[in-house]
Amino acid sequence: MSCLYRNNGWKNWKEQQKNLIVFIRYGIVLVVYILLSVSAVFFKRQNAIIHVLGIMVPIGWLLVATLFLIKRQKINLFSLFGQPRTVLLLVITAGVLLGVILFALIGPDVNQRITAITLINYLIIILVVPVAEELFFRGLLLDHLKETMGIVASIAIITLLFGLVHVHQGLLIPMALLSFMLCIAALLSKTVVSCIILHTGWNTLAILKEGLHFQMKWLFSISAIVSVILFACLYLLIQRRAND
Repeated sequence: MSCLYRNNGWKNWKEQQKNLIVFIRYGIVLVVYILLSVSAVFFKRQNAIIHVLGIMVPIGWLLVATLFLIKRQKINLFSLFGQPRTVLLLVITAGVLLGVILFALIGPDVNQRITAITLINYLIIILVVPVAEELFFRGLLLDHLKETMGIVASIAIITLLFGLVHVHQGLLIPMALLSFMLCIAALLSKTVVSCIILHTGWNTLAILKEGLHFQMKWLFSISAIVSVILFACLYLLIQRRAND
């Protein structure tokens, strides 16, 4: 009996040690990402190329570090995306959003042409940022915290962290609310694809809201179309996952 107790105690200690190491790794990735994101604010004062690099560096770090953690922890990357049809849904949605933003940027009603650097900046924000942030926050961190702290605590922690990551942009509350919605979507759909789709839509609407020199009627029309596509995709994802 005592031997069994010692074995269980050793097993629990090893499990706690493993969880601590994982938390430290996640913490390092998150701290570096925050520091790089905050430093990117200073690049806005420079030329357009430097400004784009200021966005690419932190998001590049997050994406590479997340993929490294996925490989290190021997996590099946495709398990985070779900079945192939969900990946196809992501690709189709990304294509629709890309078409919408390109039309908004270079369409016939645009009063001022957008430079290539600005276009690259927008595409990074729309297509790359959601993938990197969702893989880390809703793909890795949410799943790990849910297993160790429970659903409520994991949602609360990630919501707070996601808001703090964007606090230097003055978006603490909006991004915290977005994070809460994305956590719920991840738990309901059981795939990070739904989060990427919603996050992509959020960033697209945020860019359109800045005013890209086209008629306001186009802004509201495109926003409505994108919103309908996003929520329709999310609904289909949740329904399909529920029926699997």
